[in-house]
Amino acid sequence: MGQKHQQTNDVKRFLESYEKGLLGKKAIAVVAHTTAKLGTGWRHTYIKRRIGGVVTLCCSTCGSPITIYDHGMEVPATAEEDMGQKRLFCRAKVSGYALDEEGRVKRDEDGKPVWEKRECHAPLFAKRCGR
Repeated sequence: MGQKHQQTNDVKRFLESYEKGLLGKKAIAVVAHTTAKLGTGWRHTYIKRRIGGVVTLCCSTCGSPITIYDHGMEVPATAEEDMGQKRLFCRAKVSGYALDEEGRVKRDEDGKPVWEKRECHAPLFAKRCGR
């Protein structure tokens, strides 16, 4: 009754406001599942490349464009906001040695490494520095 409500879309800002006493002693934070998965200790990683005149976010491991789903269509990410709040992995197909379930190089019946097209699967996130 007569309680003041404040809506904040940023966990860090919520914590700062709480520490300053702006939210009172019984502040409650409701964090969306996707935000909680990313947490404040992680950030997206990518490189920017100009492809067809458009600055596109690309995997820093393989250099392929990072793709997202927009209304059911796969399109290249052009801004960090496109990547959302989840930790992503690169889905681009790259040529390289085939890997087994444990991440080791697969070998054929003659003991030679198997070469194939496979998913890059490099993490598109890293731990935020200074934590």
